[in-house]
Amino acid sequence: MDHWAKLGTLSTFGLFIVGVINLFLVQRQQSSVAAQGVSAKSSMHVYPLTWIFIGCLTLAGIFNALPALMAWGKRSTRIEILAPLQNTDVPYKRNVIGCVRPAGSQQIEVFILSHDEKWYPQREPEFDGAVWSVDCQFGQQSARGPYKIAAILLDHRINEPVSILPSGRAKSAIITAFRK
Repeated sequence: MDHWAKLGTLSTFGLFIVGVINLFLVQRQQSSVAAQGVSAKSSMHVYPLTWIFIGCLTLAGIFNALPALMAWGKRSTRIEILAPLQNTDVPYKRNVIGCVRPAGSQQIEVFILSHDEKWYPQREPEFDGAVWSVDCQFGQQSARGPYKIAAILLDHRINEPVSILPSGRAKSAIITAFRK
């Protein structure tokens, strides 16, 4: 559960507790007013807990809506790796093909996770509308085993291997390929 969802849940719980206490106090006031024989309408006033109740309701709505609002901009671009397919064999060098929507998002960088647990940036992809392709190298010529492929929409190019895959404005699913 992310940070905003936790705050939304806590606000909703607080809303429930304050609401129960507020209902109890209003019921108690109505009982005491009825016992005194005074009109309930003339002696009713708003408890401070009512304002807390309204505040918690507002916060719960805001905190529960924030994750969707924050993710809205990120959903506008989708990146897919079309080839190679998941769990297929690849040679030492292979063309990786994908697509990006909407077309025109041409700041994609493709990374290959090698056996040394580093993500290696590949050459800059070539674009034909929404379809992109790039020649990738899967480890050293004699290396065997699994490799992972990811495509990311970045604001700037990365030229050196990285230990942690960069987070970008959009990211493809990670594809696993094998060299035998």
